[in-house]
Amino acid sequence: MYIARIEECFSRYRRHGNILSPQNWLIAERWEQTGIPINIVCKGIKKTCRQFRSTHNEGEERIDILTYCEPEILRLWKDYRKALIGSPDKKPDDASDNSNGEDQVVVVVRKRLEDIRRDFTDTISAADDPWDDFKKMALGQIDWPGALDFIENECFKGEQVDIDLIEKRLSNLDRLYINKLFELIPKEQRDGLAKEAEDDLLPYKGQMEMEIYSETLEISIESLLRERLSLKRISLYAT
Repeated sequence: MYIARIEECFSRYRRHGNILSPQNWLIAERWEQTGIPINIVCKGIKKTCRQFRSTHNEGEERIDILTYCEPEILRLWKDYRKALIGSPDKKPDDASDNSNGEDQVVVVVRKRLEDIRRDFTDTISAADDPWDDFKKMALGQIDWPGALDFIENECFKGEQVDIDLIEKRLSNLDRLYINKLFELIPKEQRDGLAKEAEDDLLPYKGQMEMEIYSETLEISIESLLRERLSLKRISLYAT
C-alpha cells in the first residue's frame, strides 16, 4: 500500500516513529492522488532526511512534517516526467528524426495516447476475473474513444502539443471512469472496501477532525479500488 510504504520510509530515514500523523497522512494521500510514483517519493524523503542530518546534530531536531521533503520530491517528479515524455520547451534542433518530421515530444505523447487506447481495448476483451466485468461495463458507459479523439484534436496544434492540457483532460477521464466503477460495483463489494479502509485509518481516526477523516476515508477507498482492479491512473505519466 502506498501510504504504508511512505510510513516505513519516513520513519526509517528520519530515525523516529513508525506511524504517520493525520497531517502527514493527508500529504501522502495527496501525492498518491497526484500520481507521484512511490519510488520517487521515497527517494525524495531519503535525500531530504540525509541532507537534514548533515546540518543538524543527532537527536537535536528531526523532520516531523512531510512537506519538508516535498520540494525535493516535486523536483524528482518533474525530472521523471521530462525523462518520460520530454521537455515541451525543446528547440527543433533537439528533436529526434522520425518519419513524419514531428518533434520527438509530440511523437512520445501520441504513442502514450495510443497505449491508453490499447489498454482500454484490452480491458474490454479481458476475461480474467469477475472484477474485469465491472471495468468492461464502466468503459461501455463512457465515451472514451470520443474523449481521446477530442484530446488529440484539442491539444495537438501542428508540431506543438499542450502536455499540461492533455494531462488535465486525462485526469477528468480518469475521474469519470472511477465514478462509473463505484456506481456499478455492488453494495457488498463497496462496503467491503469501506470496511478495509476504515480499518487502515483506525489508528488515526481519533486524531482527525471529522471532515478530514471523511475526505481521507474517501481517498483510501478509491486507492483500494484501484489496487483491487489493478487499475492504473489514466495519465501520460502512469507506469
